[in-house]
Amino acid sequence: SDTGRNAQLSYQIQAGSFGDFDISARTGEIVVAKKLNFDKVDSYELQVVAKDRGQSWVVIVALG
Repeated sequence: SDTGRNAQLSYQIQAGSFGDFDISARTGEIVVAKKLNFDKVDSYELQVVAKDRGQSWVVIVALG
């Protein structure tokens, strides 16, 4: 388990949001940024990057 600065994670949506979702860089909480139109897009697959001061990880989040 990392300690100090390496224990502090930051989060970013790397792909798949189309401006429809936001993410808290500090907590990783994903929220809807605008009204979703499921007639146009029935599901989303977001690539979320989690980084500490040493490494980064990519996580796929499926919504819909």
